[in-house]
Amino acid sequence: RGVPTTKAKHHVYVGSSAAGAVVGYAVVDEEVGQHEPISFAILLSPDLVVQRVEVMAYREAYGAEIRSPRYLKQWIGKRAADVDVKGVKGVDAVSGATLSSRSTVHVVRRALALAALAAASSPSSPAPSPSTPSPPTPSSAAPPASP
Repeated sequence: RGVPTTKAKHHVYVGSSAAGAVVGYAVVDEEVGQHEPISFAILLSPDLVVQRVEVMAYREAYGAEIRSPRYLKQWIGKRAADVDVKGVKGVDAVSGATLSSRSTVHVVRRALALAALAAASSPSSPAPSPSTPSPPTPSSAAPPASP
């Protein structure tokens, strides 16, 4: 039940508070639609719940309805247990955009897996000083093994 990927390296951005507590994760990733890549950004809470999914760039001629707020809002609150290779509990695919909808499933599933790896491998680090803001930092995570 691995999460397929074509990239050798992924970046998970870890947001932290001034006290050093993790406030969330962000993953920017691409998945091929029918012919062209679709660029996504996924924001996850510290407990790995989807907070937001955005389509950053849609390059296909058809299926752009996956950019609609109505479709994207369905992803809010989803966890890894809600997402499997066949679909997502409580998320309706966009009619006429089956491949684009499937691409969204793949990229969200991969983002959840990568953020879980980053969370599991994050060493405790000392809190940054209050005078210097702590920007999100990329955390490289090796892609999960394929099934």
